[in-house]
Amino acid sequence: MPRIVAREGASSTWGWVAGLTYLSAILCAIGIGRPSLYIDEVHSFEFAALPSVPLVLLNAAARDAYPPLYFILLHCWALVAQDEIWLRMSSVLFHLASIPLIFLVGRRLLGREAGIVAAALLACSPFHLGFARELRMYSLVGFLSLLSMEGLLAWLQDRSRRGWWTWGLAGLALLYTHFMGVLLLVAQLAIVVTGEEWRRRRGDVLRWMALLIIGFLPWSLFFVKAFVVTHGYGGEAPLHHLVYALLRALTVGFGQADWLNQSGQVLAVVMLVGLWSLPSSPARNPLALWALVPLALELILTVAGK
Repeated sequence: MPRIVAREGASSTWGWVAGLTYLSAILCAIGIGRPSLYIDEVHSFEFAALPSVPLVLLNAAARDAYPPLYFILLHCWALVAQDEIWLRMSSVLFHLASIPLIFLVGRRLLGREAGIVAAALLACSPFHLGFARELRMYSLVGFLSLLSMEGLLAWLQDRSRRGWWTWGLAGLALLYTHFMGVLLLVAQLAIVVTGEEWRRRRGDVLRWMALLIIGFLPWSLFFVKAFVVTHGYGGEAPLHHLVYALLRALTVGFGQADWLNQSGQVLAVVMLVGLWSLPSSPARNPLALWALVPLALELILTVAGK
């Protein structure tokens, strides 16, 4: 009898996740067919339309501030068709794949209910839905970030070699998708170093770092070039404006009504209070570092680029 109950509970849980994924797919369909590409999407399309993968790599190295993985995947995707809806569907698929992933991460950190809530928030987030409809790499960044976090938690909790490899390879793919992925990797390193596993499993952590460093060496010079020539959008704005814009974007998305934009600050405060009000548990430290380290580093880099 307990096995039957457990199986029914698992089926119900994944039914919720599947339903939320379907709901998000419907929301993504709204506006995905707009008939023109805006300037950043045109930039992505230019790469996708190149006749070969070597040319995609060459152009990414010579002309762009972004690594090549997304453009290579988009190039392969565009071999089927090149209309706006089909091209943007690549971003939608990565967003939809992120919903079951964030459920797995939430379940590992806080339990099944937290995983479902996290999946619901991601499925309906204006911030993520906006990027899911764009011909850009940002939904792939989200997918790889969650995949890397799931691998890290599997390695920490289950001592899983599968988790270690997922953590490392997804992190490396993240670096080859967007240079800002390094902010998440720094947060993950902070999670490990401040946890109980650091002394006992330091060798695995050092091997993870070696995998990232050696794997990213072929593109490291272009990373330096991008860091030198790219000063960050909005770097000329005052710090409090940057903080406000960042919190507003993360809570209510872009281009919303004024009253909804104002509520972004309130929602951000509510989220921070909720984070720090968690009872002392193994999940509190990883959640705090995951949430705050990338944001703090992003603000520091943006201000430093003024």
